[in-house]
Amino acid sequence: EHVLHRLREQIQLAKQKLDQINAALGGIDFHGEKYRFKYKAAEDVHEFYELINNAQVLGTGPLFESEFYHAHQEAFDRFYEQLTRVPLSDEERAAQERLSDYRSYLEYDIEVTHPDGQTSRWSKIMDQTSGGETQTPFYLTIAASFVQLYRIDERSGRPTIRLVAFDEAFSKMDQGRIASTLELFQRFNLQIITATPLERCEYL
Repeated sequence: EHVLHRLREQIQLAKQKLDQINAALGGIDFHGEKYRFKYKAAEDVHEFYELINNAQVLGTGPLFESEFYHAHQEAFDRFYEQLTRVPLSDEERAAQERLSDYRSYLEYDIEVTHPDGQTSRWSKIMDQTSGGETQTPFYLTIAASFVQLYRIDERSGRPTIRLVAFDEAFSKMDQGRIASTLELFQRFNLQIITATPLERCEYL
């Protein structure tokens, strides 16, 4: 019960963080393009995702007598068996660790809305883009990672470090994309420290 509740809590928190990032991205224009994080249940663990997602009803009575168990018995028994057995190989150990890692239960992508209103998935177009376009999603992901890492807005008003250090950041981006990216970091009050060539200082 604890494992299921903990995984559900972590998955919900990850979704909230991505929604928070998307809210900030909604008002930022990257040369006419807009970006948005997309997520969905991972196909290979979909039944376990559903098990975890419905675990909010647990805790009101004995587990094996609950409606939850009878409704999800087959998936629950497989989940329990895989999670508790003694691994006999590195592959089995890795599979076991994956089951207890909330990041395994979601698949992520970035949706790009182009100036003409058409949308593309970053995973489909990443090999067809220029250097600056390639770097933009990278920095969006960095921002999302640090918001998650520092647990921004989770600490009941307590101060938290918000430092992000880069080496030669934004090297392939033009001034407009740099400005948009810095605006995103500023919206989360992230403090950037970067080493950059002298000729790019004016952009920053």
